This record gives sequence, C-alpha cells and structure tokens, in this order.
Amino acid sequence: MLNFFVNKEDKINKKPFEFFDIFIYVFILVLFVFLLLFLIILPKKDKINGFYVVKDDKKILTYSFKDNEFLIDDSWKNYIEINKDDCIINVFLNDEKTEFNVIQYDLNKKSVKMKDSTCSISKDCTYFSPITTNNNVIYCNPHNIKILPIEGNGLIQPVVG
Repeated sequence: MLNFFVNKEDKINKKPFEFFDIFIYVFILVLFVFLLLFLIILPKKDKINGFYVVKDDKKILTYSFKDNEFLIDDSWKNYIEINKDDCIINVFLNDEKTEFNVIQYDLNKKSVKMKDSTCSISKDCTYFSPITTNNNVIYCNPHNIKILPIEGNGLIQPVVG
C-alpha cells in the first residue's frame, strides 16, 4: 500500500545501485576470496613420513622414509619382494606369483603410487594420484589392498570401500 503514496519523482531519481548495495557486493566478494584462500590455498599440506600396505584389513608392510626401513608381516615375507634400487615393491597374492600389485615409492618426493596390478582389465588402482600428503589413499578393490600414509608418529586409517 505504501507504493501508492510514493512520488513519481522519487522513482525516477533513484539510482540502480546505491552506495550500500555496492558495499554489500564488495563485502561478499572479499569474504568469498578470503574463504577460498583459507580453505584451499593456505592450508599446509604435510608430507607423509611413510606408508603402509593393508590386505584384508591386516597390515602386511610398513615403510618409513625417515628410517628407510621396511617392516613386513611374517606371514607375508614369501609374498613381498622389495627392489630398493628401483624403489619397487611387488606384492604377490598367490604362490605362483601370477596375481600381484606393483607399488613404487619415491624417496625424493616422499610419495608412493600403485604402478601396476593384475586386479582387473582397467587396473583402476593404477590411476589413483600418488600419495604425497596425509589425506590421500590408494585402494585396489579386487585385491582388497590399501596403501595408506603414515601421519606423524601414528597411523591413520580412513574408511574406504
């Protein structure tokens, strides 16, 4: 009802953007940029200290970049072969060594990735990004193998699958 009492001159003289409107738009833009910087760009991404390999929810291998040391579960010693010169770990899943996963680690970049696998035709696990920070994981679903980072002094185990 109030619109009926507004002068036609007031409607004509009104600017499309008042100072307060521009202030609100600039404030929202600055807030958006700040949130973008705070949530995406500025967080420190910690390098991993090492990684461990899990098969059927059992830790079968642990590697520490700091100590350059491998710990292999006793029941898997015949199924894991390590080539320290090429930074390659072969994890065999049968006695004939026809089913396997090939894991490659990089000492300089402190990273680990799945290089090859016989898990399926598409070998999806080889397309995972290398693990370089504490929030990455590699999962080979057909073989039920996970590669997880070591965080600080403890281990993290994200829920996967």
